Amino acid sequence: MNSENRMPDLDPVFADALRGALVAQASVAAPRRPARRRWWAGVGALGALAVAGGTAYAVTALVEPGGTVVTRLAGPVEVTRAGTSTVELGPRPDGATHVELSLVCLDAGRFVLEDGANMTCSTEDAQDQARRLAAGEGAGMGWSVVAVPGDESVRVEAEPGARWHLVATYVDETVTAWATNANGDTYGVANDTGWPDLVSVYATNGRVGYAYALDLEDAQGGSPTSPEEAAAWQEEREGKAISVPVYESDGETVIGELVVGE
Repeated sequence: MNSENRMPDLDPVFADALRGALVAQASVAAPRRPARRRWWAGVGALGALAVAGGTAYAVTALVEPGGTVVTRLAGPVEVTRAGTSTVELGPRPDGATHVELSLVCLDAGRFVLEDGANMTCSTEDAQDQARRLAAGEGAGMGWSVVAVPGDESVRVEAEPGARWHLVATYVDETVTAWATNANGDTYGVANDTGWPDLVSVYATNGRVGYAYALDLEDAQGGSPTSPEEAAAWQEEREGKAISVPVYESDGETVIGELVVGE
């Protein structure tokens, strides 16, 4: 099923989920520094598609083809502050390509970073994030921005008295290449380059395998050419579940299924 490595024009909803699910109430303005975001809360869209992750920390063998190897090059800068404040990161180490950031709200309010990322928290959100932070669990939102020479600080804007917790670490991020099977199909995880022919996913039986990107596109209704077409597709498939085969990396041996729309 070699598609000559053609990148399918995926449905925007599916494409957004593959690139990373956005936290509810979080939006991105035009960034000053390019960012790669990994959201740790509110990832319903990503979970629904069961797309396998592709990031590992300095252990290349654990990374799916096309995934990112992250090597931390300095100790983290960790602060808890209130209101608007600028956090100094210190000199950029040799080889640092990105700054890895983690922001947790400890009070209700809106928290805005200079790269355009922002997060709005209710009182309940803040209480939950504070609990997760204290327990050492993933909390808030995590992402990375390009480490720009001479730019060694991060500014967080918040309402007066609104507390937040930030962790910033200089890292090297290296995106690995997709692998290619005997049929000539690329496989691995989606990245800034696009999508491989076979996308790494979690099957409903818990196994990690690969689904053809074109099958996933079809399950999502293809690429509507108008709002009317998109609305008609939604009405036609409302409440219906579409099963997509999940294969080994050979693209032939079926090991499970991925259900879309259930």
